[in-house]
This record gives sequence, C-alpha cells and structure tokens, in this order.
Amino acid sequence: MTTLTQMREAAALLPTDDPVRKALIWADMELGDRYDQICELEEENDRLCDENNKLVQAMQAAKELIDSVSADLRNAIWQPAPPAVDHAPFKNIMAAHGVEPYAKAKRKAKAVAA
Repeated sequence: MTTLTQMREAAALLPTDDPVRKALIWADMELGDRYDQICELEEENDRLCDENNKLVQAMQAAKELIDSVSADLRNAIWQPAPPAVDHAPFKNIMAAHGVEPYAKAKRKAKAVAA
C-alpha cells in the first residue's frame, strides 16, 4: 500500500473538523501535485539528455570530418621538396671565390732533367 493511500484512509477515519485530517488532505493534494511536477521534469530531463547525446554525436562526426579534411589539405600543401642536387663540387666553388684553404696556388711543373 502506498503512502498516499494510507494518508487517504487515515484522513477518512478522522472527524471533519480535525486539524490532522486537514493536514493529511492538504499533504495528499500537495504530494500529488509535486509528484506530477517531478514526473514532468524527469520526462523533460530525459528528452534533453537524448537531444544532448544527438548533438554530441553530430559534433564528434563533424570534428572527424574537419580533421580528415585538415589532414588532406596539410598533406597536399606541405609536400617535401626534392633534395637539392649539387652540380658543382664544393671545393671548386670555394676555390673560385678564393676561400682558403681551398684556393691554393697552382703547382709549377717540375723541370724534366735531360
């Protein structure tokens, strides 16, 4: 037996002008109203939780798509450049600019003894 049913039965047994009966009747009406309000709030909370979960899933899907597009753009734009090719030896370039010790004086040919 529920508490509300017990309160109704107890109020029915009391005389009409008894303050306890009036308090029980007031509590019966007030608790019923509060219960209805609580049920409405729980339904609204469930609806809002479902809506929140849908929004979270949509945001996660959007984030995954944005990350995918961002990665594709990054890969397309930032391709590594091919390595530089040295077409002239380093020492020859340095010697041409007169940088020591690369720019050495040319050797003189040895005289051939006859």
